[in-house]
Amino acid sequence: MNRIKIRLCGWFRIGAVLAGTIACLPGLTAGEPAARPNIVVLFVDDLGWAEVGFQGPHHQTPHIDALARSGMVFTRAYAASPACSPSRSGFVTGRHPAELGIVRHLADRNPEVREFAPSVDDPAGLPSRNRLPAGAQTYGHALQRLGYHTAHHGKWHLGDEKYHPIHFGFHEQAGVTNRGLAVSHLAPFWPDQTYADAPPGTYLADRQADDAIAFIQANTRRRFLLSLWFYGVHSPVIGRPDFVTEAKRRGMTGEMAEFDGMVRAVDDAVGRILRALEVTGMRDNTLVLLTSDQGSYFERPPLRGSKIRTTALFEGGARVPFLVSWPGRIRPGTTCAKPISLTDVFPTLVEAAGGDPTTYPKLDGRSLLPVLLGRGGVARERLISYRSYDNQYAAVVEGPWKLIAHRDGHHELYHVLNDTAECSDRAAAEPQLTRRLTQYLADWEDSLGLRLAPNTQLPAGTLPRAWRPGP
Repeated sequence: MNRIKIRLCGWFRIGAVLAGTIACLPGLTAGEPAARPNIVVLFVDDLGWAEVGFQGPHHQTPHIDALARSGMVFTRAYAASPACSPSRSGFVTGRHPAELGIVRHLADRNPEVREFAPSVDDPAGLPSRNRLPAGAQTYGHALQRLGYHTAHHGKWHLGDEKYHPIHFGFHEQAGVTNRGLAVSHLAPFWPDQTYADAPPGTYLADRQADDAIAFIQANTRRRFLLSLWFYGVHSPVIGRPDFVTEAKRRGMTGEMAEFDGMVRAVDDAVGRILRALEVTGMRDNTLVLLTSDQGSYFERPPLRGSKIRTTALFEGGARVPFLVSWPGRIRPGTTCAKPISLTDVFPTLVEAAGGDPTTYPKLDGRSLLPVLLGRGGVARERLISYRSYDNQYAAVVEGPWKLIAHRDGHHELYHVLNDTAECSDRAAAEPQLTRRLTQYLADWEDSLGLRLAPNTQLPAGTLPRAWRPGP
């Protein structure tokens, strides 16, 4: 595959400055509380920030764009760990993936034998959990307690059968496998029995939409949570054939035409699900949240980096699309430019469903409901993205600033509102800020037992001291 990689420094800064001036515009101020909503979570795999039409010119996503216009868009949402399994663990629990002990994607096929997989090329030598830890509370658990019927559809990648969603707060599941990606996006999708009834050539996103629509139609008389995690737009890069043909008519070729066909297929699935909510009369009291687990496989303007190793903590790898729509409660067309984390989803859903997020310990996330409803702002001063693969391992975001930390002690500092392309390293020009954010990261690592052993000579791979991730 040919990878498109573009380093963007100049003219994209204009858009970045404009984006940075956007405040968290108010939502609807609350009068009498409305009925607790149905909730639909749409979690796309590897959908980059600039790959939705309302934030980039690369692909047409009319249904996602319409959904964005109907609610609030958070323009600076970050993965707590831009890697598949870690990001998902934080998303579903509201806890930081590093605190859960999941710092890399699940690699071991037998989690029962070995709870922690050793590092292979991690310079810090951190082991990483092979599954979501037993006892971890998910937004499925939380909403069950609030009287919701909960379902998880699609990708999981947080453990084998004993650690599937039905063991973590979901009454039912569909399309869940032990794998992190499909063998093909055209049926048959896997060599196992998952979706084995799909006619040959069925597109995977279409099958996921079919199941979601069937679930919605079967639950018109009870309050529900539908957690739908798409397998697209993760590789293999195989687009829906009709959309690929359309992309080629527009001048795209090869891999990019196929990828466009993947993005369009997910967008079409989103549109079909929204139509099902309309037809059943439930759209007006359904909160729909759409986001992605990490950035794109491709480097996309105006952001630097991608999900590919060594650049994943730059904006192109860690920053994701994020929008929430709730008719009559969130003012349409509103925007928030304050930094948020994917771990904020758990407490937001709990509070929207009438619960109290503070009853759940160890949360990294902060509820976004106050800003969504115009009652307040984003209640976090800074956030951390953390992954343990490479020399580049952590990012600290505070307001317009972002520190990129490296195992070898080399740190970079960017003003990401003025310099979205992260071209101008300000670490030397802002030594006090660099030291303060570096110390904050060190204190946070120490609180989790993630600090390296004293006198470790990286990249020697010496194990860290006292690493004790909680259950």
